[in-house]
Amino acid sequence: MSIIDTLITNRTRGDYYNITDLNRVGQAMRYVAARLRACGFDVVVTPRTDWVWTDRATPAAAKRYLNNLRKIRKALVLFVNTPNVPSGKRPFTAEEANDIEKILIDAEDMVQRTMQCWYFCGDLYAGEV
Repeated sequence: MSIIDTLITNRTRGDYYNITDLNRVGQAMRYVAARLRACGFDVVVTPRTDWVWTDRATPAAAKRYLNNLRKIRKALVLFVNTPNVPSGKRPFTAEEANDIEKILIDAEDMVQRTMQCWYFCGDLYAGEV
């Protein structure tokens, strides 16, 4: 089980995005970015993963958070139904919170597909005798 398995995409109206979500998604961003780098993509993100209950998300923090997500979203061509990164209005709606985590799930799915393609196209064995 990876951090991707903990992401939530079924929030409903009235659900709130809180620090546990920020920390979990920050960890997922780091995970996906590392996987992208393993595939040769130059994606560096610096999400915060140490939020505590007394912290307040400022507009600048929200901008950094979404910019990290944009870097991941732009690294690959994702699925036609992969949502766009939310605009940044605070607080996030349930739909925007779901979209944030869906982007990461889709990015990890595409990373896995990319890695599987190496086996099918023979790149792993090129030049071997």
